[in-house]
This record gives sequence, structure tokens and C-alpha cells, in this order.
Amino acid sequence: MEAELSGLAQTAFPLLSSLRHILTGLVAGGVGAAVDYCEPDYDNIADCATKIYSVDGLAGLYTGVVPQVLGVAPQKGLKVSVYTAAYPVMLATPLAALGWGAPVFAAGTLSSMAQAMITNPLEVTKIRLQLQSKDEPDPALRKGYFEIGRELGIEGLYKGLLLTLARDIPSVGFFWLGYEGMKRYFGVDGADLTAVQYLISGLVAGAPAAFIATPMDVVKTRWQAK
Repeated sequence: MEAELSGLAQTAFPLLSSLRHILTGLVAGGVGAAVDYCEPDYDNIADCATKIYSVDGLAGLYTGVVPQVLGVAPQKGLKVSVYTAAYPVMLATPLAALGWGAPVFAAGTLSSMAQAMITNPLEVTKIRLQLQSKDEPDPALRKGYFEIGRELGIEGLYKGLLLTLARDIPSVGFFWLGYEGMKRYFGVDGADLTAVQYLISGLVAGAPAAFIATPMDVVKTRWQAK
């Protein structure tokens, strides 16, 4: 009986750990998507917000937020889950001999490739949704999320995929490098980090990752808006 319980525990604990990572990614992705909204082709942030609000009101600032949240949340969960699964595998490869950063970056690369398969269709559709106000002033006549998706088809939804990968692979890789580096700085295993330590780790890792991603993100957005 004890052996059976021990075997059940060994099976359950990794599953619960993976579930925790997935839920963490879901929450982070959902919150991030809800606040990450401003359309391109404006002089500055104030000009962007003012012009959108003058045409569409407050709702215009959140164009496409529901499908974005529904899509980005699982995308973040997938990124964290793939990294969590890939990192131990990378540690067992010759990359481990190159230092702790090499397996981290390799696992981050795999996680970024996985998330790009979800991110690209979402971002293409979101861009088309947000740019409609320029061509169609009447909100009632604008196309919906699924209508745009049907018109684009699989090929259109994955337009600019290589640009998305060129943005995500380095930025996500450096994010995980920063995150794992902060865990080592605090000198504790990830499961023992406090809420404040999690926040600091995310800030330290996220800032350079965003800086690295921005140039290619501009190029990708312009290309996908065509």
C-alpha cells in the first residue's frame, strides 16, 4: 500500500508542478494582454490614445481585447510549460558543459518557437482588427475576429512567422537567462521564491527582453499590416 501511494505521489507531483506553471503563464498572459493595447502609426502614446478615443471612445482602446486575452493566456502557459519540460532535457546534453546559460537559452528557444505558433495568428488578426477604424468609421460595419480569420486563411494567419520567430527567439531566450540568473542571485530554488522575488526577477528579465524584441516587432507589425 505504501509503495502504491509513493508511486502515485511521484506521478502526481510533476503533474501538479506543470499545472502550476501553466496557471502562472495563463494569469501573466491574461493580465499582460489586458494592458498591452495601443495601435501603431501614431506620433506618440498620447496622440495614439487621444485619436482612438475621439473616434471610438473607451471601447476603441480595447479593440479585440477578448480574443487577445483568450489567446495570449494559453500562449504564455504554453511558453512556460515547454520551457519547464525542455530545460531538464537540455541539461542532459553537451550544452551543459558550456555553462548554466546554454541549456537555459536552448530551452527558451524551444519555448519561443512553440508560442510563436499561437502568437502569429493572434497578432495578425489583432492588427487587422485595430486598423479597421482608419478605413471604416462605422463600428457596426467593421469585421469581427472570426470573419477576418476566415478571410485570411491559414497562409494569411501565419504571414510574417519568420519575423515573429526572429523577434521571439532572442528575446525569450534572454528573458529566461535573466530569470534563471536572478534565481541564482537570490540563492533559492524557484519554488521557494517569495512574491517580491518573483516580481523582481520578472522585471529584471523582462526589461532587456522587451528592448531586444522591439526593433523586430516594429518590422513584423508593419509587414503583417500590409
